[in-house]
Amino acid sequence: MASRARSSPPATDIAALGASAYYWAATRQPLYCLVFLLPLVITFEFAALVLRVSMLSSGDLVAVQLLRATLGLFGANAVWLPGLALVLTLTIWHVLSGRSWRIRAWVPAAMLAETLALTLPLLALSLLPLQAGGPGSPALAERLVLALGAGIYEELVFRLGLISLLMLLLADLARLPYAVAAGAATLAAAVLFAWCHYEPIGLDAFAWDTFLVRAAAGAYLSLVFIGRGLGIAVGAHAAYNLLLCVQG
Repeated sequence: MASRARSSPPATDIAALGASAYYWAATRQPLYCLVFLLPLVITFEFAALVLRVSMLSSGDLVAVQLLRATLGLFGANAVWLPGLALVLTLTIWHVLSGRSWRIRAWVPAAMLAETLALTLPLLALSLLPLQAGGPGSPALAERLVLALGAGIYEELVFRLGLISLLMLLLADLARLPYAVAAGAATLAAAVLFAWCHYEPIGLDAFAWDTFLVRAAAGAYLSLVFIGRGLGIAVGAHAAYNLLLCVQG
């Protein structure tokens, strides 16, 4: 996966690292990403079911639509499949890594603190033209559910899926230098992330100011994903979305 492109210590070495080095390596591992993200996935799926969030089938969650369309090619159409796909991806990734199932409880807590810190640059972007709500926006409870879902599944599609694929093509197959491949993947993922929010895929009418803000946010989250892993990227994205909803 792309988030592993900066090689972590071998499975036999990571447990022997000091606390800070262990945290830096462990947070990019699939097991800790799974432990950190599973409560978010369960919360989103349960809240969406209870609140019957009708907009989940609309352009508000483009990432979920893309996941469902992809899974639909294989005849799978259940609404909970995107969440299951994320959990299974991380579980299989961990099994294939051959690493221990042992968890240090302080790591997910530290990941939460890090995600909140990494949200600050995104909040600075929110001072620019992009706004979270607008005329005809759903009720706060629905917007919170949608915000959480976007944070989870947009990272799954545009960061874990797209960047990992691009890094495979550019770094592993084309043998481009890591920095060049990562830069190209970051730029491509940021542009596609921003573009998918607009008609005909998303709901918004295209505007350059909001496009550039979204592209900047996408580039930032791509760098977070490459440097710090999926869990941290999802946490920062979800926290940012939720804070925007609360701010109104």
